[in-house]
Amino acid sequence: MPDGARDMPVTFAWRPDPEYRYLVCALNGAGKSVLLASLARAFSTADNLVCVLDPKADRSMRVLQPMASRTVRMRGGGIQRFVVPPFDLDQSGMTDEICDAAFRRGNVTLVVDELQMVATDRRYPPALYRCYAQGRARKVSILAASTEPVRIPVWARGQCRAYFAGAIGEGRQRDYMADLLCQERQAFAAAMRALPRYHFLYWEQSWASARRPPEEIWVRPPRAGGRGKKRA
Repeated sequence: MPDGARDMPVTFAWRPDPEYRYLVCALNGAGKSVLLASLARAFSTADNLVCVLDPKADRSMRVLQPMASRTVRMRGGGIQRFVVPPFDLDQSGMTDEICDAAFRRGNVTLVVDELQMVATDRRYPPALYRCYAQGRARKVSILAASTEPVRIPVWARGQCRAYFAGAIGEGRQRDYMADLLCQERQAFAAAMRALPRYHFLYWEQSWASARRPPEEIWVRPPRAGGRGKKRA
């Protein structure tokens, strides 16, 4: 592990904060789903339920929990994983049903892999929008991820308080993230090119964080066969 990078699963202390909406952006293969899985485990407590919405049935997510049944039961803590259809194929409203149940229950962390597949600026599950806009009072925190920052809905992006940026190679996507994080484009591009796989830069939207450089986080890669290493 390079000097200065923190081993997130062991040393990075995380609690589900309903005030926070987290956003992870990185290329395919950069370790985005592995980071999501590690954060989901960190957010899972006896009182806080983690609900994973997986529109592409990512194999890195399968280590969390087998696919839950179509019936949405949100009791206790732990992790529930749902493979949901993309927004343009979700004729049954499955994503909306899950998000509505999460909002009504409260004390839930929604983990949404590939947010741009689940919602757009104009077409989105109403209950997901409600969780973003009104979920704080119900203690609903949200951790979303995308390989295409430019396609993230404006209403979701505007609610984010913390960001993880992994390797982002394509110029338009990279410049968009630089502008979103108020970073100089050339310096941000250089930082992205220097990031190894499974490494991420972390920002928080706060006055104190804006005055210091982003923190580099390292997440443990999974073992061959799709299972991650156990924590030390």
